[in-house]
Amino acid sequence: MIELANYVFVGYKMSKLLESAPTGEKQSTALINTENAGSVNDLPDSLIQTKLNRPCLPMDLVRRSRLTSRLQNRRERPLTLVSAPAGYGKTTLISCWLEAADYPATWISLDEGDNDVGIFLSYLVAAILKIFPNSMAETQALLLVTPLPPIAAIVNLLINELDQIETDFILVLDDFHFIGNKEIHELVSKILLHPPRNFHLVIGTRKDPIFPLTTLRASSKVTEIRIQDLRFNQDETQQFLNKIIDSPIDWDDVIEADTLVEGWVTGLRLTALAMRHRISEDYQQRKISANNQYVTEYLISEILAKQESRISECMKKISILDRFCADLCEEVCFSQRPPNENQSGKFKDQGKQFLEWLQASNLFVVPLDDQNKWFRFHHLFRLILQAELTRTLSADEINELHAAAGHWYAKNSYFEEALNHLLQANETAAAINLVSQQRSRMINADQWSRLERWLNRFPQQVIETSAELWLLKIWLVYHHGQWSDLPALLERLTTLLDLNPELMAAKNLTGEICSLRSLIAYHAGDAEGAISMARQALELLSDDFWSVRILARSYFGVGMLMSGDEQRAFNVFYDAFQEEKVQHNRFKATLLMTACYFHWISADLYGAAQAARQSIAFCPGTGYESILGYGKYNLGRVHYQQNELVEAEELFASVAAKPYQYYGDCFVSSACGLVLTYQAQGREAKAREVTTETIAFLMETGNTTQLPVALALQADLALRQGQLAAARQWAKSIDQIPPMFSMIGFINPHLTLIKVWLAQNTTASQVRAGKSIRELRQYLNRINHTRFLIETLALQAMLDDVTGDQSAALVSLEKALKLAQPWGFIRMFVDLGPQMAVLLSRLRMDQDLQEYVDHIRSAFVGSQGKGTALSLEEYPKPLTNRELQILELLGMRLTNKEIATQLVIAPGTVKAHTIRIYKKLAVKDRRQAVERAISLGILQPSTTLFLEYKSNFI
Repeated sequence: MIELANYVFVGYKMSKLLESAPTGEKQSTALINTENAGSVNDLPDSLIQTKLNRPCLPMDLVRRSRLTSRLQNRRERPLTLVSAPAGYGKTTLISCWLEAADYPATWISLDEGDNDVGIFLSYLVAAILKIFPNSMAETQALLLVTPLPPIAAIVNLLINELDQIETDFILVLDDFHFIGNKEIHELVSKILLHPPRNFHLVIGTRKDPIFPLTTLRASSKVTEIRIQDLRFNQDETQQFLNKIIDSPIDWDDVIEADTLVEGWVTGLRLTALAMRHRISEDYQQRKISANNQYVTEYLISEILAKQESRISECMKKISILDRFCADLCEEVCFSQRPPNENQSGKFKDQGKQFLEWLQASNLFVVPLDDQNKWFRFHHLFRLILQAELTRTLSADEINELHAAAGHWYAKNSYFEEALNHLLQANETAAAINLVSQQRSRMINADQWSRLERWLNRFPQQVIETSAELWLLKIWLVYHHGQWSDLPALLERLTTLLDLNPELMAAKNLTGEICSLRSLIAYHAGDAEGAISMARQALELLSDDFWSVRILARSYFGVGMLMSGDEQRAFNVFYDAFQEEKVQHNRFKATLLMTACYFHWISADLYGAAQAARQSIAFCPGTGYESILGYGKYNLGRVHYQQNELVEAEELFASVAAKPYQYYGDCFVSSACGLVLTYQAQGREAKAREVTTETIAFLMETGNTTQLPVALALQADLALRQGQLAAARQWAKSIDQIPPMFSMIGFINPHLTLIKVWLAQNTTASQVRAGKSIRELRQYLNRINHTRFLIETLALQAMLDDVTGDQSAALVSLEKALKLAQPWGFIRMFVDLGPQMAVLLSRLRMDQDLQEYVDHIRSAFVGSQGKGTALSLEEYPKPLTNRELQILELLGMRLTNKEIATQLVIAPGTVKAHTIRIYKKLAVKDRRQAVERAISLGILQPSTTLFLEYKSNFI
């Protein structure tokens, strides 16, 4: 327990933080805009921003009013499908329509890399944010979760958030044919079957998606533009040719060209280029169509053959790129030029001049932004160029091109594209180095899903032989809460480092390992090891690793708590606000969120509440959801322990309602708090419902780390609702609980197990409870864990009471109360039931403690969920656990003989117990005993058997 001087010190530290906390809407907004919160929209390197730009219209545009009018007139339908083979002008048509649209529109150009659900959704959300910056907050947060929730959970939230947008808008998914992932098709299908009211989706594709098009057609929910609609008519053909070919064209040439290409726009462009470049005439003897790849390849290869070799070579080389700019072209095409090659001539400015020539030549180049910085090739043209590249260069030469692109992208902070090209170039070492360099930044920003996706890009054999990748795997295991796996994984890492001695000199890497070893030492009860490892971590880690530095400070601090030096423990933690160079909101929010657990261990509810409130205040917007969830949970359990149940319910419910977003211990602990709050409010059915849902969710998601906590909650609730048999079954099913299991959570399975043993009230169960209490008290004293020590002392008092040692019971209870009084714990005692109320009524103590006990007893009386509220004097003498067992069986309508058989005792013994039960409850018969027990909260009317039992007496 922190002494008063220490508490004043911590209060001073917190008051200084209060002065610097963000207040007011204006300041919070500024922080969101300047702080890179870690959201999809705030991390420019995580997405290719040019994919979110509507393509610029070409200079040779032919406006097609017959089609744009159709699109405009049917915009109230949720889907427009523009489906045709390559080269029919799908993208140009949609872009031309949107240019004149009178409501917001946003665009995504899809490619093969978007087949991952998480990546696809990230682009979708980012596209919406471009036109509605304050929308999609919950979906953004969900995308940061690892692992990603099931499609059903995502799509429901997505539809609801899209439906909240009040303005009509259009979302374009162009090149949707690149999406083969069935889950993405399922997601889009569900949106269309239950479309948001102001939402209009446009899909451009070469093949029909796996949607229920028949259903959409039947309900007039789709507008379709297909190949026959997109073909140029003769007027459009003439307009197009006039724009491309400078010399006059007579009508016969137009008819011939139109007949030749059958309205195919790309074929028409190829024909015009052939005329312009005077290619041989034999192509005219062939009929060009969208499916005639041979003729297409022939024409393009002929066009390339007419260019200077430097031009055609560069075009083929940059075909490896999804997009390109002048500097990137220079790196890929010109960086390997022989040193004595003449640098004068057409490309004296290299990449810039080459790109200008491409634009001027109108060779299927598509601009991707308004600044004319980024471009791409038309997809069909790019495919032919890639085929030519493969034919003319060796695999090693192509790998060199990918390597050059990868290094350029990395140098310019386009990390996603850099990793893609480095892996395609088989530059494994460079790819590993890239991931290693970005690891700390992404951990700081809670980008766990992205890190996991990066790690999965590497073959398992590479991961198992790379110390850097293995360390990343360890961090992901840590993030998933599978801490029992950490020691073995770290041992494997040590072996890998022995094989790579050059990495041993990397201070940050060693610091990361030390921080993880401090965690392991603490959870093994090794205070000295935790302090030593954490100190080393802080000495080694640079400022860039600020989140790992917080972890090291945490275990430095709790190590100090374990060793009894509470003043220094809090100094280690709160001094970080002055000592650490990083001082942005995310750092402060994370540090304060972690401080809540320091105060919880010390049983300091006031410090925990203040730290939680400040942590919440430093969470201005999207990207802070995980920290915000922990802040709400910690504040909720303070309100719960102080019997402020309305406030506790609101905070717990706000976290428990988002299981995927707050996946892990934050969600489970909040669900535990919500269940026990409902129970304290007398809402027993609601408590059972949330418990069942929590367990089902953990089983569905395979979260075996948190499942034992939820099962302990179920047993704890069963005890509180008088269902001893269910709680006893849980106790039988579990093996030994690890010493440190859930020592910072809302539910402690050790204490739940002791409660079950006390409720069984057999000699054997009392012996087991006594042994466990002694071991737990010794352990909690050794690690200075005051919060659970208080509850353990209260259980010791209850055990001494039922075993007849009234004097020892009151001594233990008084110790517990003196530890709890400074911080105002109420529920901890009330939740232990009527026996605790009777024990409290027997205490004789000084005035200060008496006022505190009276406050607890008043809350105890007010906590009766059903029946008449009792005065303190009306509480009966406590029932023994054997009497409680018999009372429970009386409520199930069992005869004395049946009770005797079930409890393996004589019928006469049962009768003697019932007489004592009647006397203690001041009743005359079974019916009155059961009804009185229910009114006191000793039994719960939760079974049909009891209702039948009662009706028989009526």
